Amino acid sequence: MFEAAQRILSMRGTFLDITTGRGIDRKNYEMLQSERLRRLVSYAYENVEMYRKKYDGAGVKPGDIKSIADIYKLPIVTKDDLRENYPVGLLSKRIRDRDCFVVSTTGTTGEPVKVFKRKYKTSDLMMTAPLALMMLPRIAAIMRAEGIKRRTLAIVATDQDCVTYSTLRELQKAPGFIRGSVDIVNSLDEPEAHIRALQEYDPHILISYPGVLRSVAALARRTGVTLPQPKLLVIGGELMDDYTSKAISDAFKGKIVEHYGATEVGAVALGCPQEGRLHIMCMLSILEVVHDGKPVPPGVPGNAVITDLWNMATPMIRYSGLDDVLVLGDEMCPCGSKLPVIKVVHGRTVDSFVLADGSLIHPGRLIFALAHIPEIAYYQVVQEQVDRVRVLIVAEGAGGNSSRFDEGRPLWDTIVSRIKKPLGEDIHVAIEVVADIPRPPGARFYPVVRSLVDKSSIRLGSS
Repeated sequence: MFEAAQRILSMRGTFLDITTGRGIDRKNYEMLQSERLRRLVSYAYENVEMYRKKYDGAGVKPGDIKSIADIYKLPIVTKDDLRENYPVGLLSKRIRDRDCFVVSTTGTTGEPVKVFKRKYKTSDLMMTAPLALMMLPRIAAIMRAEGIKRRTLAIVATDQDCVTYSTLRELQKAPGFIRGSVDIVNSLDEPEAHIRALQEYDPHILISYPGVLRSVAALARRTGVTLPQPKLLVIGGELMDDYTSKAISDAFKGKIVEHYGATEVGAVALGCPQEGRLHIMCMLSILEVVHDGKPVPPGVPGNAVITDLWNMATPMIRYSGLDDVLVLGDEMCPCGSKLPVIKVVHGRTVDSFVLADGSLIHPGRLIFALAHIPEIAYYQVVQEQVDRVRVLIVAEGAGGNSSRFDEGRPLWDTIVSRIKKPLGEDIHVAIEVVADIPRPPGARFYPVVRSLVDKSSIRLGSS
């Protein structure tokens, strides 16, 4: 515990400067990233079988990495790499498996990916609790200004390989002055159960996924239920598109803080409550945006590649498995923070639509296509074949008249024209009115845009 306290004190100034943006420039956080990267690459090469094989195969030695400018010398790690090497090839030789928990992706886009993360101990809480406060100064400011108590409801996946659930369970065991009041509800329950939980707990803080809260908002609107109003919503785990953001902000009036990341790599960026942008948490990870393996400048779309600077059980170095297309901003956020920002998250490449000429339309181009049509409560656009799209629609109002969506009616014409505008006139569009939109097997939410077309022969990121 004494060592943990020393570590806190040794990093306090650097972390506080980086997270708040006070007195920091690019040189400050790149120094921290370079130091962590050097240690991480050396550690991974010496202790993790997968990295030794990959680095030897690429002809790269730890000594070749002297700063983050050298990161492009390292080979990219894919989901297939993790699947092929699990479990023995992913776990550090210096860490016992019984001292770890295994976290897993949902597997909605293929076989789940599993990685090891260290179990929390008292010393870890001593380390992470102060860092959490440093990481979230604006959240702390909101809590003070709004009089928010730590009465928290988390609607998340309640299985042991969900990192959020595991973290919250450990927090429930912490001393009262750290944990506050934390209640957890399964995100796989139906929206009716989520509304009942909100009404029962009446939380000040709500933690969940965008898709879950989008479904809650839609059900409340359709049934006329009055939702309790948390003062702070912490949302992450999937793309927070404009359509979903509007649905949630219409239903919940509290402050919304978005976080961007993934099960495999943890938190990557944190939303700015003032401006809505995503600030990259440079002390936690290195975010690259690349095209054909080369970095792209701010303002240009590219594929996300993440290095988690702190997970030593299964190091994640240059991991491309998020499969997201991002655009970095080149201007400072008006809030005053000097942390770099993510300007746009287009969404997962796997859900990009494939056009007849082989080009891709990223999900962000389609997500807002049917927004602002008052007759539609919520919807999903599914590409079943290259030239065939199905639109699932839940009509606004309980027991709504579905004949309004029949072929040849004005509403049908509006929907078809909006779908064909980005995809082309040759696309066949089928419209189906449904009672609800099903989630893919094992998924916590349904995506607004979903492609079922095989992209194995397509070079992703080409559009």
